[in-house]
Amino acid sequence: MMKILGKGLLRNIMVREGFKTHEIMLVVVLNVFETNKNLKIDKILKEFPNIKTIIINVNTEKTNVVLSRKNIVVYGEGTIEDKLDNYIFKISPNSPGKFICIQTTK
Repeated sequence: MMKILGKGLLRNIMVREGFKTHEIMLVVVLNVFETNKNLKIDKILKEFPNIKTIIINVNTEKTNVVLSRKNIVVYGEGTIEDKLDNYIFKISPNSPGKFICIQTTK
């Protein structure tokens, strides 16, 4: 069982990838909002060029809920796209889990 101490800056890191587009979203969940000067965006993008957007999510609640509704886009548009047949979906950090997968394609 994990005990929530409410200490520290970093709460979680979430990565989302478009199944068909391979676009990547990086979400860094912090306990408090810090300016992104410590987030080495150039270094991250050089190492992972498929990253389309980087978002800081600020979650100050003492709970096991991963994301709050407060998203701060520090790179890109704040969404990634994925495709299902002729449809294009915009996926945000708070979108429901991976809803486009291999089982839904023909």
